[in-house]
Amino acid sequence: MPHGPWDWFFVIAAVAGPGLFVVRRPKRELAVILAIVSLIYVGAVTLSSPDSTPEGAAVGLVALQLAIAFAWRNHADAIRAWLRSRGWLAGLTAAFLLVVPLGLLERAARVLTDLGVLKYHRAIQTVWRGGDDDWRMATITGDDNREPDPVLLWRPAARKPFSSQRFKSPVVALPKPAGVIRVMCYGDSLTDGPRKGGWPTWLGTILANQFPGRSCEVLNAGVAGYSSHQGLLRFLQEVDIYQPDLVVASYGWNDVAEAAGPPDKDFKIPPWPLVMGQRLLVRYRAYLVLMEYTRKSSSTAPPAPAEHVRPRVSLEDYLANLEQFEVEARKRGVPILFMTRPHKLEPRELAQNPGWRGLVPSYNDALRKWARDRHAPLVDAQAYFQQQPAEVFVDECHFWPAGYEALARLVASAIHARPDGSIEVGAEAVAVRAEAKTRK
Repeated sequence: MPHGPWDWFFVIAAVAGPGLFVVRRPKRELAVILAIVSLIYVGAVTLSSPDSTPEGAAVGLVALQLAIAFAWRNHADAIRAWLRSRGWLAGLTAAFLLVVPLGLLERAARVLTDLGVLKYHRAIQTVWRGGDDDWRMATITGDDNREPDPVLLWRPAARKPFSSQRFKSPVVALPKPAGVIRVMCYGDSLTDGPRKGGWPTWLGTILANQFPGRSCEVLNAGVAGYSSHQGLLRFLQEVDIYQPDLVVASYGWNDVAEAAGPPDKDFKIPPWPLVMGQRLLVRYRAYLVLMEYTRKSSSTAPPAPAEHVRPRVSLEDYLANLEQFEVEARKRGVPILFMTRPHKLEPRELAQNPGWRGLVPSYNDALRKWARDRHAPLVDAQAYFQQQPAEVFVDECHFWPAGYEALARLVASAIHARPDGSIEVGAEAVAVRAEAKTRK
């Protein structure tokens, strides 16, 4: 169905323009010409901009119809002669046969899926079902907010909701001005958060109150779907450019996710023509309908037993990536704060999951032990939210706004100012603990 006023205006103009001349017998020939041209125009606009109708395209259709009507009034015989010439007739026929069927098919697919008559494949979803959980290629090819990257596999696109610097944060000055406190938050979709930002957005407000008189900048470097492998590579690309005073890192959920192909460190994106072709196709609802009804149903495939799961990042590589985070941060004199990955279910209950989710608690446990052994500051977010009402979670591992605010306050409780004004993080080798209500 049309979405927004310009979509409706476009559809009405396409139908009403030729229709105005049908009722008047002497101008039925003009109505046919207007109908053919309008259909070609609508098909071309639909194929070039399937998600919405640009304002200029809607106005352009009306202008084109008026121009044809005016020309017909003054040059009807010349126009008839042009249309009867072999070149014009062949070109108009080719345009009609190539553009109109595909454009109408796309329009019909959008109407039928909006009405619920047909289903369509959704490449990126918040909650995934067992048996088809490797969403790396779906993110590379099907997420409009991400773009393929030969090193990171995918990265945020430099457009809203991200800044030109590819953070879900305001653009910051480079090099970093004197007196500015800059915190960089690395993580997955929990850090990335909703369109207006997750817990890093709250953290910026809280730190501004904790450090009065200082300019505090919190850069949200979280990327949905990222593992510690991707996060580390992005950190190494950015740390010397943005010169943070503190780094916060939280990974684990995507690390343990099952890899249908090679692990992240060996995963390669397909050749660029294939990737760009797929990214082009997934813009079209007709193609997604075709995918929905032809692809093998994921719900029929049972999840692999936990002992047979091939994670995107092995537990050993996960800890090695965090160690490299710490080594590179300390080499630059930057304190780093790690955080366990919270989830809705109790660890014992989640560990009974027959698929890869059953291994998530083991990655948090390994992180706790690693932090104790290396005297690395750790915020045990999972333990904290285990004591909070389950209603703070919107799904298995993401929050409602109240949860993001609570997480930001938990992180802020570990950040303190030294006498010289620089940042330090809370007690080493112990989880930052805060009073919490018992989960109901």
